[in-house]
Amino acid sequence: MKDSFFEQYPYLCDTFFIKKNIRIEEKEVAAEELISPYRLDIMAKLLWIDASEGKFDKTDADKLYEAHLWAFSNGMMIEPGQSEKRGLDSYCTTFSGICSKVRETQNELVEIGNPIPVDGKYMAMDGAHRISAAIYYKRRLPIYRVYKVIPNKYDYRFFQRRYLAEEYILMMVEKYVLMRNCRLYIIEKSKISRDLRKQIYREYAPVYMKKVSSGELLLLIDCDWMKTCGKSDSLYKCLGDCYVEGKNEISRELAAWKAKLLIHERGYACKKRLGILRGMCWNRFKICVKRLMGRPI
Repeated sequence: MKDSFFEQYPYLCDTFFIKKNIRIEEKEVAAEELISPYRLDIMAKLLWIDASEGKFDKTDADKLYEAHLWAFSNGMMIEPGQSEKRGLDSYCTTFSGICSKVRETQNELVEIGNPIPVDGKYMAMDGAHRISAAIYYKRRLPIYRVYKVIPNKYDYRFFQRRYLAEEYILMMVEKYVLMRNCRLYIIEKSKISRDLRKQIYREYAPVYMKKVSSGELLLLIDCDWMKTCGKSDSLYKCLGDCYVEGKNEISRELAAWKAKLLIHERGYACKKRLGILRGMCWNRFKICVKRLMGRPI
């Protein structure tokens, strides 16, 4: 089984320095167990499926899907490890095919491609489209659990650093709230230090955290994920009782704060162009180096 993992995912082993002495377990899980603050992009894919089923505005879902793919790939629109999958049309066609297969299968277990590789905290390293389809249609998935915590996080900060518009990040956050048991903390400026904010981000994987213009800090926590990782007690003791919970209540609260959360959107278009240009140049440089070295792109 371990040899199969290394044969099926050589690019992941190279990218994340996964060595053959690391423990790897093959098992089956319910797809919703792979929802994680570290894979916020799954929410964009779930909204795309919602739209294809007539349950969400298609224009908004298409814009979000394209924008998050641009950010994820640094403007290259190429699937890591699958250089033949490039361009929005290719992504949409492939995703639509995956959804059709998952929807039409009579089996509870979805076996499309290789098992999904996840790290020690169940963060998916690959296969987000298959995961999204399996979550939506309530299926199970085979996984490889690699007992190593991967440093990469595809969370809200990842997308902010890739210059994805805050409006799109909030669309994914709002979907996340509807999928999980969350708490939204609204913390006064005087009660939380910069060091504590860094500690919360580093140790407790917030779904979303942002200081608004009036000084308050909004902090969204996935209680289910916290319970799985065994860190909920220490965080709740640290933050106290200044929170809102319940899907509808949190959604209303986020809607009320949205204007303040989007106040820094001015100048976003310029930042996005510069960010994408920088990412494209770096990716093209890496492709040229790989070609010179005779390695697969």
